Amino acid sequence: MDEDDRKPRRPVASVIIADGYPWLVLVIAVLTSIIFPIYAKWREWPREEKCLSSVKAITSAAFMYAQDHGDRLPPPDAWNNALFQPYMLSYPICPDADTKLTTYALNGLLKKLELSKIGNRKDTVFVFESKPGADLCGGRELMSQVPRHSGGDNIAFLDGHAQWVKRSDARKYMWDLSSRQGSSSD
Repeated sequence: MDEDDRKPRRPVASVIIADGYPWLVLVIAVLTSIIFPIYAKWREWPREEKCLSSVKAITSAAFMYAQDHGDRLPPPDAWNNALFQPYMLSYPICPDADTKLTTYALNGLLKKLELSKIGNRKDTVFVFESKPGADLCGGRELMSQVPRHSGGDNIAFLDGHAQWVKRSDARKYMWDLSSRQGSSSD
């Protein structure tokens, strides 16, 4: 008999487990690196949708206000107060904002315009995400420094639709209509 035959052998199962352990750790690490970014996107999506819903709610409330006030949009310097109690049930705050103040603004360049006399409503910005503050009203300068939702912002337009817009694409939409009053509406 050989000397190798006399030595006790390790069971086959323990050899497989000992040799397979580094592979198991590697597989778990790879799966984790794939799953965590996907999970983070899934977690962001409901907050992004809630913010989009708030933008739509402000737009709907402003349209109801316009119907009740001779086709005029809410006053830019007091739009929160004009819309909150009579037309909205809750105070609109983006779930990703670190504040209790509203995080939306109206396009201040649309003040004193009648809704029925505004043309190209589908490309005209009406409500947008902004830095925190009450009754903010203005243009692109009020947008938050860092986009809150996957590199973009939620914006509502004068035709009533709202959508997520990549920050770099926000410039292509219309902000100032003062020279266009009197065009046909969409």
